[in-house]
Amino acid sequence: MKTKETKELKQPKTKKEVVKSAIEWSIVGVFCALAIFMFLFSRQSPTSTNGANIFGRQMYVVASSSMEGTKEFYNEEGHEDYDLKNIKAGDIIFVKNVPTDTEMGTTYGEEYSTFMDNIEVGDVLTFNYQLNGSGSLQVITHRVIAIDNETIPNDIVYTLLGDAVENDPANYQTIKKSQRLVIGKVTSKSTALGWLYTNVFSKKIVVYLVTVIPCFIIIVMEVAKISKIVNKDKQKKIQAASKAEVQSKEDEIAALKAKLAEMEKDNKK
Repeated sequence: MKTKETKELKQPKTKKEVVKSAIEWSIVGVFCALAIFMFLFSRQSPTSTNGANIFGRQMYVVASSSMEGTKEFYNEEGHEDYDLKNIKAGDIIFVKNVPTDTEMGTTYGEEYSTFMDNIEVGDVLTFNYQLNGSGSLQVITHRVIAIDNETIPNDIVYTLLGDAVENDPANYQTIKKSQRLVIGKVTSKSTALGWLYTNVFSKKIVVYLVTVIPCFIIIVMEVAKISKIVNKDKQKKIQAASKAEVQSKEDEIAALKAKLAEMEKDNKK
């Protein structure tokens, strides 16, 4: 007996399935993003003198509270328009590096010269400086409070001070354009990423977990999908076998009925 083959249409996902899938992949996405971020951090620590590089910015963890100014300080005239305020110890800062197309001395490369000439009072710079006669250069992040481009020919002197440091000449840092001590200009900061790095990313066990967990979640999700598909196939096979058996029985009954009908005809003759 011939049966019509019907093409099974793919059923659209229910709202519940769509929401579940979105949540699952969001969790995986967050863990993957953390894993990538941690990988980039692990290549070079933002607590080192060179910082860690990500998305074209050098990153540093702020070590002191010298840039953590008070509300009164930021409300003073000339301070209220600062783009960056209240940089706390533990924050991560993102630094746009100074171009390196130059040699020592006062012969500047065009990109380096443009970068340094565009520095303004109020900008926050990260720079190398010999602090308190320590003998070695330290990485410091302070604000430019004065620029002198007249005293020394073909050179610029930048005066810097921390927002939380007393405004006294004894506390100033002065660097020249020709010294090449500026690492770059601070473009933004993140307290949240600083907290994550200090409390999470710096711990090796967490690095392993954040790397392994998304892989484990993806494997579990894929195994669940495969299991669901296999179960559906099994059900379809069982249903198909059941239908075939029912059809076979119906065919047998129909054949018996036909035989009985013939026998009745013969008896009547």
